[in-house]
Amino acid sequence: MLRFYRCTSTFGSFIAYLKSINVTFSLFDENGVPLRATAGCSFEEVPDANPPQNPTSGGRAGRRTHVLRAGDSLHSIAQREYGKPAYWRGLAALNGIDDPMRIPVGTTILVPPSEDVKVVS
Repeated sequence: MLRFYRCTSTFGSFIAYLKSINVTFSLFDENGVPLRATAGCSFEEVPDANPPQNPTSGGRAGRRTHVLRAGDSLHSIAQREYGKPAYWRGLAALNGIDDPMRIPVGTTILVPPSEDVKVVS
Protein backbone atom coordinates (compact mmCIF):
# COMPACT_ATOMS: atom_id res chain seq x y z
CA MET A 1 0.00 0.00 0.00
CA LEU A 2 1.39 3.39 -1.02
CA ARG A 3 1.18 6.04 1.71
CA PHE A 4 1.67 9.75 1.20
CA TYR A 5 3.26 12.06 3.75
CA ARG A 6 3.45 15.84 4.08
CA CYS A 7 7.16 16.68 4.35
CA THR A 8 8.52 20.00 5.53
CA SER A 9 11.92 21.37 4.58
CA THR A 10 13.65 24.72 4.61
CA PHE A 11 12.14 25.35 1.16
CA GLY A 12 8.52 24.70 2.18
CA SER A 13 6.28 21.67 2.46
CA PHE A 14 5.37 19.07 -0.14
CA ILE A 15 3.59 15.73 -0.50
CA ALA A 16 5.89 12.72 -0.84
CA TYR A 17 5.96 8.95 -0.54
CA LEU A 18 8.50 6.81 1.28
CA LYS A 19 10.95 5.62 -1.38
CA SER A 20 13.36 3.58 0.73
CA ILE A 21 14.31 2.82 4.30
CA ASN A 22 17.37 1.09 5.72
CA VAL A 23 18.12 0.05 9.28
CA THR A 24 21.47 -0.98 10.78
CA PHE A 25 21.29 -2.74 14.16
CA SER A 26 24.32 -2.12 16.38
CA LEU A 27 23.45 -3.54 19.83
CA PHE A 28 21.50 -6.64 20.89
CA ASP A 29 20.65 -8.15 24.29
CA GLU A 30 21.46 -11.77 25.24
CA ASN A 31 18.18 -13.00 23.68
CA GLY A 32 18.93 -11.36 20.32
CA VAL A 33 16.45 -8.52 20.76
CA PRO A 34 17.78 -5.34 19.10
CA LEU A 35 18.49 -2.53 21.56
CA ARG A 36 20.14 0.07 19.32
CA ALA A 37 19.74 0.84 15.63
CA THR A 38 20.41 3.56 13.10
CA ALA A 39 17.73 4.18 10.50
CA GLY A 40 17.76 6.20 7.30
CA CYS A 41 14.96 6.91 4.86
CA SER A 42 14.38 8.79 1.64
CA PHE A 43 11.23 10.35 0.27
CA GLU A 44 10.26 11.20 -3.29
CA GLU A 45 8.08 14.20 -3.98
CA VAL A 46 4.70 13.65 -5.65
CA PRO A 47 4.23 16.30 -8.37
CA ASP A 48 1.44 18.77 -7.72
CA ALA A 49 -1.48 18.10 -10.08
CA ASN A 50 -2.97 21.58 -9.71
CA PRO A 51 -2.37 23.95 -12.63
CA PRO A 52 -0.76 27.33 -12.01
CA GLN A 53 -3.14 30.01 -10.76
CA ASN A 54 -1.30 33.17 -11.74
CA PRO A 55 -2.34 34.28 -15.27
CA THR A 56 1.27 35.15 -16.11
CA SER A 57 2.42 31.63 -15.21
CA GLY A 58 0.22 29.85 -17.74
CA GLY A 59 -2.92 29.24 -15.69
CA ARG A 60 -6.36 29.21 -17.23
CA ALA A 61 -7.76 32.56 -18.20
CA GLY A 62 -10.43 33.93 -15.90
CA ARG A 63 -13.96 34.92 -16.75
CA ARG A 64 -14.83 38.53 -17.36
CA THR A 65 -18.22 40.18 -17.33
CA HIS A 66 -20.01 42.46 -19.78
CA VAL A 67 -23.02 44.67 -19.10
CA LEU A 68 -25.37 44.74 -22.09
CA ARG A 69 -25.92 48.20 -23.58
CA ALA A 70 -28.46 49.34 -26.16
CA GLY A 71 -27.61 47.72 -29.49
CA ASP A 72 -25.64 44.83 -27.97
CA SER A 73 -26.45 41.26 -28.95
CA LEU A 74 -24.79 37.95 -28.19
CA HIS A 75 -23.65 37.91 -31.84
CA SER A 76 -21.92 41.27 -31.53
CA ILE A 77 -20.31 40.36 -28.21
CA ALA A 78 -19.06 37.03 -29.64
CA GLN A 79 -17.62 38.87 -32.67
CA ARG A 80 -15.91 41.50 -30.52
CA GLU A 81 -14.55 39.08 -27.90
CA TYR A 82 -13.70 36.00 -29.98
CA GLY A 83 -13.77 37.11 -33.62
CA LYS A 84 -16.50 34.53 -34.33
CA PRO A 85 -20.14 35.57 -34.18
CA ALA A 86 -21.17 31.88 -34.17
CA TYR A 87 -19.90 31.62 -30.59
CA TRP A 88 -23.09 33.36 -29.46
CA ARG A 89 -24.52 29.89 -28.78
CA GLY A 90 -21.76 29.18 -26.26
CA LEU A 91 -22.31 32.56 -24.58
CA ALA A 92 -26.02 31.82 -24.31
CA ALA A 93 -25.48 28.30 -22.95
CA LEU A 94 -22.83 29.29 -20.39
CA ASN A 95 -25.00 32.16 -19.15
CA GLY A 96 -28.25 30.16 -19.00
CA ILE A 97 -29.95 32.36 -21.64
CA ASP A 98 -32.92 30.65 -23.31
CA ASP A 99 -33.98 33.47 -25.65
CA PRO A 100 -31.04 35.57 -26.90
CA MET A 101 -33.44 38.05 -28.54
CA ARG A 102 -34.99 39.07 -25.19
CA ILE A 103 -32.06 40.04 -22.99
CA PRO A 104 -32.78 43.33 -21.21
CA VAL A 105 -30.31 46.22 -21.37
CA GLY A 106 -28.23 46.29 -18.18
CA THR A 107 -28.01 42.51 -17.86
CA THR A 108 -24.54 41.34 -16.80
CA ILE A 109 -23.26 38.27 -18.62
CA LEU A 110 -20.10 36.24 -18.13
CA VAL A 111 -17.55 36.33 -20.94
CA PRO A 112 -15.62 33.05 -20.49
CA PRO A 113 -12.36 32.13 -22.26
CA SER A 114 -12.74 31.22 -25.91
CA GLU A 115 -11.84 27.54 -25.34
CA ASP A 116 -14.85 27.19 -22.99
CA VAL A 117 -17.23 28.88 -25.42
CA LYS A 118 -15.91 26.90 -28.39
CA VAL A 119 -16.70 23.58 -26.71
CA VAL A 120 -20.32 24.56 -26.04
CA SER A 121 -21.00 26.34 -29.37
